[in-house]
Amino acid sequence: MYDFKADIAIILNITPDHLDRYNYEMQNYVDAKFRILQNQTKDDAFIFWNDDPIIAREIAKRHPEATLYPFAETHENGMKGYTENNQVVIETANGTFTMEQDLLALTGTQLFGFGDSVQDRGHS
Repeated sequence: MYDFKADIAIILNITPDHLDRYNYEMQNYVDAKFRILQNQTKDDAFIFWNDDPIIAREIAKRHPEATLYPFAETHENGMKGYTENNQVVIETANGTFTMEQDLLALTGTQLFGFGDSVQDRGHS
């Protein structure tokens, strides 16, 4: 990943799931996850779960160049994404996007070709 550049990078959480691949050292795993940011510029986006303490610690330590888009379960000062009144809200420089949580989940299943099976189970 030395030359790879992500226009949009996303880290949802960091848990000790794959430590066997990183010499059983949590910081090695964290460093590997954050490598996705290494070539990002201010024109790129970094989306992350704000409530993960490891991610928060690493952002404070690393100061990513990318534009930060933290999201959380509830609307807090500085959050770019959150849920409110059963809506997913995402604030960007181009405006605010909102969608019902249930529709967002179903839209995702449609995009990946699971729509018929989800609707067949009564989730229409």
